[in-house]
Amino acid sequence: RAADRICDALRGEFALSCGTAELSASVGVACSNGTPITSDELVRRADAAMYQSKQDARCAPVLADQAPQR
Repeated sequence: RAADRICDALRGEFALSCGTAELSASVGVACSNGTPITSDELVRRADAAMYQSKQDARCAPVLADQAPQR
């Protein structure tokens, strides 16, 4: 839900001094299920999920277990 709120908050047109800008966010989410995992691995999984979100171009968060492993 937090990732959805971030996407919603950043989606839309924003007024700038030089005009308007259309913004959106690509968010990847990774969680540990209780098994030991390094912080580097957790960030790598979130990063892969974020790139999947970018590829989907839906402005929706992607969970790491739904993202392809690189």
